[in-house]
Amino acid sequence: MQRSTVSRNAAPAVVLAVALALGGCSAASVIDSLPTEVGGLPAAAPKRPDNPAQYPAVHEVRERPEKTLSTRQQFELEEELSKARSRQNSLQNKDAISRAQAEVEKTSAARARAIEAAKTASQPAAKKPANKPAADAETR
Repeated sequence: MQRSTVSRNAAPAVVLAVALALGGCSAASVIDSLPTEVGGLPAAAPKRPDNPAQYPAVHEVRERPEKTLSTRQQFELEEELSKARSRQNSLQNKDAISRAQAEVEKTSAARARAIEAAKTASQPAAKKPANKPAADAETR
């Protein structure tokens, strides 16, 4: 019996997949031993440490390096922060006021131009002499 084309092509793919899956467990040691030309580490790369670094003990409760602020110190810092915020807000308000004044001046100038244009449009235009095209055509 002859094998079908699908099973003949599938067998190497399955073997490759199993090899890659098993090789993934020890990828670091394999990459270290590969030559540089094939994709391994360069010759100048530092050697891996024999003992891996320990994870930091993040759940340990440590004593604070400083004492907490007294009520008076906390009040003084809050007052200083409040003064700094009010200074900053006053600077921002000054900028906002100057921008608003500039907008008002632009709007006022535009309003004045519009009023002037409306006045000139409402005034009756001076009567112009009527053109007589027919008379001009006869005299030519």
